[in-house]
Amino acid sequence: RIDEASRGDVAEFAEALEAFGLLDLAMMSGRARNRLQFLDRLDQLAGKRETTEKEMHQALERNLWVLGTRYALMASNRTLRTVVERYLVKKYDGRRPDERPDLLLVQNSGDRFLLIELKRPVHELSRDDGAQAMRYRDEISLHLPGKAIDVPLIGGRRANMDTRYDTPDCVYQTYSGITSQARFELEWLLADRS
Repeated sequence: RIDEASRGDVAEFAEALEAFGLLDLAMMSGRARNRLQFLDRLDQLAGKRETTEKEMHQALERNLWVLGTRYALMASNRTLRTVVERYLVKKYDGRRPDERPDLLLVQNSGDRFLLIELKRPVHELSRDDGAQAMRYRDEISLHLPGKAIDVPLIGGRRANMDTRYDTPDCVYQTYSGITSQARFELEWLLADRS
């Protein structure tokens, strides 16, 4: 209708654009409600003591919007999964699967990668976890030269660490913190501002 109206009367054209906006808003509202339900289920999964990194990885890999709007358009692809898998096979050859880190490598459309290290939801993040994640980043960066790699660590809670010493390229996050922020953004979107 927009294409057709664009060639005709200005009032019809404006009306078609308005109709598109209303339809788009309704669709966005439906997606936001579905995402809120997803967050409820993600909280449920993270709340189970037996949940491992693998299950959290599975839930988050195609739902990076949970990490925030700036990550929503980031994506993993076959090449990035292959880089991580080769690194893990080489580095952790002969070890049990539960002794290997769970790493998710994604990239944005610009000049940055994101190496997400997932810990069990019951794990307390420490500076040792950060140092370990930075070693993973350094080793993986040999396969991806030229682009910066940011490293968020996600776990169940954060150890008693002074946040003044956090660095922008290594961020400590909790599952409840990321779902709370995502929930806030969605509820803000759904709020009636009339």
